[in-house]
Amino acid sequence: MSAPVLSPAGRAAGDGTPNGSAGEVRPAAAYRTVLRLHRRGLRFLAALVALAAAFVIGVYLWWRFASDRDECRDARGDIRIDIECFRNSYGYIEADSWYRMLGNEPRMWLLLPVVLAVLFAAGPLVARELESGTYRMAWTQSQSPSSWLTARLVVGGAVAAGTAVAVTALYRLVWETHGDLMIMWDQDGVFRALGPALTAYALLAVALGALAGLLVRRVLMAMSLGLLATGAVLGATQQVRFSLWPTVSQEWQGKQGATLPNHSSDVDSGLLTASGDRKPSDFCMPSGYYQEAEYRKCLADNNVTGGWVEYHPPTHFWPLQLVETGLVLALTAVVVFAAYRVLRRVAP
Repeated sequence: MSAPVLSPAGRAAGDGTPNGSAGEVRPAAAYRTVLRLHRRGLRFLAALVALAAAFVIGVYLWWRFASDRDECRDARGDIRIDIECFRNSYGYIEADSWYRMLGNEPRMWLLLPVVLAVLFAAGPLVARELESGTYRMAWTQSQSPSSWLTARLVVGGAVAAGTAVAVTALYRLVWETHGDLMIMWDQDGVFRALGPALTAYALLAVALGALAGLLVRRVLMAMSLGLLATGAVLGATQQVRFSLWPTVSQEWQGKQGATLPNHSSDVDSGLLTASGDRKPSDFCMPSGYYQEAEYRKCLADNNVTGGWVEYHPPTHFWPLQLVETGLVLALTAVVVFAAYRVLRRVAP
């Protein structure tokens, strides 16, 4: 009597065993298998996040409780870094320089969850198993191809999301407590690191990494392709971000200029004629650079009497943040769908 032939779902063909019975592992067991297979990488990532958190909190405590901090307070009790502060509070100044560096370099925060997510998903999670051939045993004895991929996406997504949330919490600690950083909320790294958009990008990185792994099935190539695709998305969303929510417009006559709320983000500006026509800011600089005589003649010839500006006030941070997060999550869903379609070509 010949042995029954196993289907990819892990059951004997034609035996009537329902999918998900004893022949196929349950989802919880599949997730545990992924965690066990990649425990070294996950432990390394956990140690890295814990080390980063300890460093940030340590610098914060050093900055917050420096023994000579009070030497930098002015008559109103506010911290003011001036010559006297530099002279008498070396310890606090040193702590402040480290803490300021953490706040002024948000791209460091952005790199940790997004880059690690795409590298982990593209390399160890997917491409390495396809390259080594170890996936075949799982597909023929215990898991269907779709459940195999689902387990890796769920574990990778959970790890990436947890890392991103931790990074956002740490950066918001620095952003909200320092109060005198050299950057604004609209700058690219700051904007992503301050809200849920960073978590959405980390999830997208996992999806792109998995898709890259399925497409090329080579670890180094998959990691490179995943990084390239993630970088392209980051660059594209940076270009369209401030068009995702309506701007506030302001026009003025004479030389008074615009009166914008503090920390507003200029999107566009230009010249305004007496008839109300808007001209671009370089309208009177056809040569590409400022020439006073040419510029003044152009203003007079075109009856320019004022200016205009389109901007986002600080209150637009959360609408912009949530719209971008939704856009990235929608793109993540598309990439995941594409990964399952590619899997159907890879699966035997």
